[in-house]
Amino acid sequence: EFNSRQEEIEFYVQEARENSHLVLAHYNLGIIYHKNQRYQEAIVEHKRAIEIDPDFALAYYALGDAYYVLNRYEKAAEEYKQVIHLKPDFIEAYYYLGGAYESLKRPEEAIKVFEDILKISQDLDVAQRAYINIAVLNERLGRKEEALSAYRRLVDIEKEWKTLDPETTVSPEVSSNTVAILYEKMGRGEEAIAAYRQTINIAPYSDSAFYAYLSIANIYEKTNRKEEAGKVYEEILEISLRAIKASKGRGMTSTAYSGLGFIYERMGRNKEALEAYKKAATLNPDSVKAHQGLARVYLEIGDKESAHREYLIIKRLDEEEAREFEMLRELKKKP
Repeated sequence: EFNSRQEEIEFYVQEARENSHLVLAHYNLGIIYHKNQRYQEAIVEHKRAIEIDPDFALAYYALGDAYYVLNRYEKAAEEYKQVIHLKPDFIEAYYYLGGAYESLKRPEEAIKVFEDILKISQDLDVAQRAYINIAVLNERLGRKEEALSAYRRLVDIEKEWKTLDPETTVSPEVSSNTVAILYEKMGRGEEAIAAYRQTINIAPYSDSAFYAYLSIANIYEKTNRKEEAGKVYEEILEISLRAIKASKGRGMTSTAYSGLGFIYERMGRNKEALEAYKKAATLNPDSVKAHQGLARVYLEIGDKESAHREYLIIKRLDEEEAREFEMLRELKKKP
């Protein structure tokens, strides 16, 4: 145990002096310098470690990290490549090499590095990180088909992971929505709907599923398929009410009631929408969404006084939301 950072540094400095011929003495000192944000000194020590043992992969990796933190990405990439040369299964070196190429605006090389990871490891956590990077980079390059392929593979991996470990925090439903959103951007509505339905199948009562339902309804509305949109709203409503009944009100969040209010609002059931938004505002008086919903519905039914009151609450809670609120001009007018 050290009483201070300086005491820790002095200890390792002394160790390096007394054991200047030992690679670990310099490597450990370099790690301590790095931990204390003394990166130039860390670089010196890691180089000394490499002089003693040119095959010590950890020293190259630590040297790469120091360069990376200093935004010297070209130098960092050189060190990470040396790590991979010495230890081809050093997964983290691949990730940081890919990150260095990204920072150098060399996305093609970054993608290749992340694809190389998949050749040496099929561990679910490793594959997940690789496919996320491959998908994002391809999307940035405008290569939507390649991005879709990576995102779809990501969904499969996360579903498998969730099956093997139900307690894991991975969320295949979020990745599934990402696939659907990309399909929407590409104007492929039916495939987007199928992907959103997959989200609902994966996690029926999740926030992602709620978003998926609304997105499906929105696609139907935009393509003038009002009847199908209405059926989707009925579907969401049934699930929401079932969840409320099952919980007997316990554990229902302000967000859940705001969501329920929104569904009623879209269905034109203003009285029920008001009740749901009021419950949301009671559970969380600082919920901007709840007060926005109340303001919209009050305005819809012609109660401008109540709408203006809700607008003032929104303004107190979040000036920006108040400015952006779609009915701002109406709400600013006192009745």
